[in-house]
Amino acid sequence: MNHQLRVITLIAVMLTTFVACGGEDNGEPFEVTKEPLKVSAERLELSEDGRGVQLTITTAGHWTISLNTTDWLHVSPTEGTGVRSVEVSAEKNQGEERSGTITVKAGNISRKVVVVQQATTEMKPEEPTTPGANDNNTPNLAKRH
Repeated sequence: MNHQLRVITLIAVMLTTFVACGGEDNGEPFEVTKEPLKVSAERLELSEDGRGVQLTITTAGHWTISLNTTDWLHVSPTEGTGVRSVEVSAEKNQGEERSGTITVKAGNISRKVVVVQQATTEMKPEEPTTPGANDNNTPNLAKRH
């Protein structure tokens, strides 16, 4: 009888521990990681049109995102809890290649992600020229009086 009571007590303690450590089930898959904060990439490449790409953040707690520039680079959402994908996008680039940095922070741990956006491929219009002004081989078509 004493042995059965010990077994029942042990099972009750194990079940209580299991249930207490289970946490909330928010419907999202939970990935066990050795790192307290993990990001799916250290570098992201965006096309010149700024079309969004996904960055996955994995942590057990709350995280926030900050940007070193908000002129052209955008992230949504900028905070969350646990495992979550965020969308990184940009304004259309009409100039040279540019880069920015996303910082993901959870507690006192942070990870940086470099974002590079391709330069524009559109041709810039050339300045209009007067026919024959810079070319000695072009005939002057102006009427002579």
